[in-house]
Amino acid sequence: MARSLVLFAALVALTFLLASLAHASPSNNNNGHGNGGGHGHHPRPSRSPQPPKPTVFIFNDVNIDDFMAIKYLLKYSHLEVGGLIPGCAGFCNMGPGIQNLFGLLAYMDRDDVPVWAGEAYASAELDSGNYSCKYQKTVPLFPRGKVWADTAVGLNQRYPRLTDPQRNYYPGFPQVYDRLPQAMAEIDGPIVFLSLGTLTEIDYLFRRFPELKQRVDRIYIMGGAVNVPGNLFFPRGNVPNTYAECNIYLDPESARNVFISGVPITLIPLDATDDFPIADDFIAELGQKARRTKEAGWVHALLATIKAFGSNISLWDPLAAGVLADPSIVVEQVTVNMTVVIDQYTQIGRTVIDNVEGKPVEVVLKASQDFYDIFIEKLSQRARY
Repeated sequence: MARSLVLFAALVALTFLLASLAHASPSNNNNGHGNGGGHGHHPRPSRSPQPPKPTVFIFNDVNIDDFMAIKYLLKYSHLEVGGLIPGCAGFCNMGPGIQNLFGLLAYMDRDDVPVWAGEAYASAELDSGNYSCKYQKTVPLFPRGKVWADTAVGLNQRYPRLTDPQRNYYPGFPQVYDRLPQAMAEIDGPIVFLSLGTLTEIDYLFRRFPELKQRVDRIYIMGGAVNVPGNLFFPRGNVPNTYAECNIYLDPESARNVFISGVPITLIPLDATDDFPIADDFIAELGQKARRTKEAGWVHALLATIKAFGSNISLWDPLAAGVLADPSIVVEQVTVNMTVVIDQYTQIGRTVIDNVEGKPVEVVLKASQDFYDIFIEKLSQRARY
């Protein structure tokens, strides 16, 4: 009994001692007590304000790889997609293109992203008034042509029905020149352009609003071929052009103007994208995660359909989006003075190193093969992060 009383007394003494120490010591839980045991309230230290997210405006030709790149980029939360601008100097037609973009955004519950119409012709035709579709008419209808772009090889039928009149294409639809300058003026943070098609709209924006050049931090361009052959599977019946890449070829004059505009440019050419062909094992791996998100399922169905037609494509536009979102995937990059050939018939659209008229361009020559896994994992993420 005596031993129990001694232990009890010791326990009580220890309890009082710990309580007094806790009262006298500085608080560790932000309850407002100072080091001297006073009861004055001290506010929590304020967090440093977070820098604004970069805002990305995506110029695209609403083709099959554009769908993949846009879905992928919308998965990132450290970027803000400020708008989608379809340009139809190449593969798409404007009405179906805009409808497909609205459908894509509704499919991803992103009706907050605006769509503004671009141009339906290349700059040489707009400047001359001769709308002969010099380059555009060389694009085939099917396969790998306008029908694929306008229908997303039939997969646009998976998009929800569009019921909002303002989220549909209509006569007098707002053009990028009417909306983008004001949208940029309201942005405090960095602004970047991502070009996944021709450079027509960016060229004309800089012509009409030259002050925008100072506001654009960088243009990321999927296009060109530096040390590798081009990828034209058209024009049919013409002298073969083995140098040009499709996006640059379809409006070489605008590409040249943008290249020498003085705005910082990162080019993701075929040199880098050729290392990312879409093979059967990649489609199979994506298929294993296709049920995680509807975006992953949609892209898997797209790639499986293209493969069924016997066509081979690469992660052209997705890789350009990947470099913008995560530059750490770049393995090899050089800076060279570059411009675009516009006056040699068999080389029109060729991207060339030119130390006389060219301007510095960062050229991505190689990217990490990890991008295959990054692309799949990002598409299969259930929530943006």
